[in-house]
Amino acid sequence: MERVVDMTSLRVRGLMEDRSVTGRQLSQVLSVTPATVSQKLNGHVNWTSRDVCALSEFFGVSTDFLFGRSDEEGRDV
Repeated sequence: MERVVDMTSLRVRGLMEDRSVTGRQLSQVLSVTPATVSQKLNGHVNWTSRDVCALSEFFGVSTDFLFGRSDEEGRDV
């Protein structure tokens, strides 16, 4: 399980950097505090399925990409 959390955090960090998204902006998307986003990105708090779905919608990528199951960012319709 920890490997998935680490990959998700890496993918989210990369997307945030590529799209110039701040932790504060992401906290609004996820309806959590910026501190919670930081904890999730650092692997101290697990990403929930709701988080992953919201991230997928926000960044326009597939959940498989976020979980590291695919290197293709595209979303399935």
